[in-house]
Amino acid sequence: MSIKKYWLHSFICILLFLVNINVCYGLDGIVNGTSIHVRSGAGTSYESLGKVDLPSVYTLLDENKISPTDGTSANCSYWYKISYNNQDGYICSIYLTIVSDKGTAGGTGDFEADLVQFPDSYKESLRQLHSLYPNATFTAFNTGLDWQTVVDNENYIKSGSPKNSARSLMQTKYDGYKSTNSIVYNWATNIWNTNISGGGSSWFAAHEDVISYYLDPRNFLTYNSVFMFLNHGYSTNINYNEGAIDNILKGSFMSGNMTNDNVHSFANAFIDAGRQSGISPYYLAARVIQEIGRSSTRSSYVNGSSGYYNYYNIDASGNDHLANALNRAKNEGWDDDYKAIVGGAKFIADGYVSTGQSTLYLEKWDVVDGGNGFYSHQYMQNIQAPVSEANTLYNTYLQNDLMTGNMEFLIPVYTGMTAGTKLPNTGNPNNYLREVTINGYVINGFDINQLEYNYNVSSVTNQVEIGANKIANTSSVNGIGTIEIKDNSYTHSITVTAENGNVRTYKINFTKDDDKPISISDIINSKGYVSDGVYLSGINVGTSADSLADNLKSGISNISISITNSAGSIKTTDTVATGDKVTITSGNETKTYTVIIYGDLNGDGKIASSDYVFVKNYIMGTKVLLSEQIKAGDINKDGRSTSSDYVLIKNHIMGTNIIKQ
Repeated sequence: MSIKKYWLHSFICILLFLVNINVCYGLDGIVNGTSIHVRSGAGTSYESLGKVDLPSVYTLLDENKISPTDGTSANCSYWYKISYNNQDGYICSIYLTIVSDKGTAGGTGDFEADLVQFPDSYKESLRQLHSLYPNATFTAFNTGLDWQTVVDNENYIKSGSPKNSARSLMQTKYDGYKSTNSIVYNWATNIWNTNISGGGSSWFAAHEDVISYYLDPRNFLTYNSVFMFLNHGYSTNINYNEGAIDNILKGSFMSGNMTNDNVHSFANAFIDAGRQSGISPYYLAARVIQEIGRSSTRSSYVNGSSGYYNYYNIDASGNDHLANALNRAKNEGWDDDYKAIVGGAKFIADGYVSTGQSTLYLEKWDVVDGGNGFYSHQYMQNIQAPVSEANTLYNTYLQNDLMTGNMEFLIPVYTGMTAGTKLPNTGNPNNYLREVTINGYVINGFDINQLEYNYNVSSVTNQVEIGANKIANTSSVNGIGTIEIKDNSYTHSITVTAENGNVRTYKINFTKDDDKPISISDIINSKGYVSDGVYLSGINVGTSADSLADNLKSGISNISISITNSAGSIKTTDTVATGDKVTITSGNETKTYTVIIYGDLNGDGKIASSDYVFVKNYIMGTKVLLSEQIKAGDINKDGRSTSSDYVLIKNHIMGTNIIKQ
């Protein structure tokens, strides 16, 4: 081993030690399970030295499989002896896949020469992958495309009839992952439009930041996700075998069975399909399992005709995806299993592999000009499909001992790439208000996109009631309720925080204006009276109607006051009593209130023994009171007329406690 390679190998060992991946000399194996016991001897009865997880790599101290030495074999027939934490350990052979030989240099014979073609932001992850797959070649595919230009094009959304168009879709429960493009999202209603060609009711156009994340190759340089970059072209250096393919098909109706032409097994059909199409048979089998699942039956009905098959789901898009796929099968003449598998593979090859889109990544992200331009020629709209299918492909290679093959990972590189990408906050992004109210009235000309308003109030206005109606229930609002206006000019802010943390601020600039008609609520507040919009209280016992009217009008122009008794007759010099009506007009505003004199239940304007008798009989259930009488009897203002109020009225009459109005 050269000095250069020695130091490189040592560096990789140190790097992998720091990330809890153990290597380095001799025959190595990758752990392919989670929480796998390493035991002190070859058998399940021996002490557990610890647990290991994929994708840790350990050096074998004996390349041969070892039979259990404790007489147990039910749970594990063979064991490997490994170096574990500087001691001998044993791990069940089914959880360790042999991945390298001592001195292996990499797919091209010079990993560092391949590595130099990548930007620095790729290199640490690639070194770790090289330690796992030392026979693999990692090829930098320089697209020559500007990163942001690619993101913009993959974020393509266009309105249309009867359906909109979008290149990048996903199924997600997170509002933060959905596009907020105006074609597919309405900020004013917080509703996403899923009427997208190739999608369905559960498919959404993806947010630009989510697209960036799934488009960025650096996020998927992991032990399993890297298989989205596996070049799945057919290789004459690989001995494709039916047993491995049957293992891929395990659990499906294809496993171990003949096609319905009664000539070929399904496994043999995939080998023929690979040879004729130029695509790896392993990839083709994994793609079928990804598309139809393992629980599917042989589906064969389309448009009144039977016997057409489409196991790759070619043209399976839209709400009628199955019918569309079977129509394609009928048009292509795929009337038996073998024809569907071989013919479908040729379709994939002709449409994708032959144009340079020879990886799962490139089938989704069309960054290859194979004579048809960029971006629009994609096998799937689902941006998460390459990740899902890569994991299936990884498991296929792992379970069939294919990791030591001459794999090539074709990894795209773009110009102008950012330092990194990450997924956005999952929360709903809406932080808009539907309306803002001042003293119960919506601000004139309110628009959800207008963030600042000017509002004049009368010179005597000291406070207003601010209300807000948010569009998204998931957002929170601050700055509503009663606010004080102490200065002639005052700016008040209302902040709306979306579920994802984004904040929007609405501002109201208040100006006190002598020429502004005074609101009725301001008149009442400025005179020291109390109103909830229905009742008027705070009036001293014995106040005449004229005195109340004069006090309300004092110092205020363009205001009129009318006071009537419960029968509707005008009151002037008479004492104001519970049940009287006070009507106030200021400018274009008119409001009528019912007077409440606390302790005056019989409506004579006084507090006497007859009033507490009203309360007593009401409590005993022998008298029905009007709503204003019940409120007048609520002396302690707890919302009820009870025995406590009865006592307070009695004490007022006796002079030991005066009722506060």
